[in-house]
Amino acid sequence: MTPARLLAVLRLYVLRGYVPDSRGLTYNCRILEPMESTVNDDDLVLYFTKELKRGD
Repeated sequence: MTPARLLAVLRLYVLRGYVPDSRGLTYNCRILEPMESTVNDDDLVLYFTKELKRGD
């Protein structure tokens, strides 16, 4: 996925009420330290969360 497409997808999630879960990036299920180097592949994840309203 190109960086421009990734930004468009992230923007769409935010517009729909999702926010990053505040743990930061994870790689292979391990939370990365700020500014830690990592590989950009399918195991790099930024989790989002959304507070649901009753009836959603």
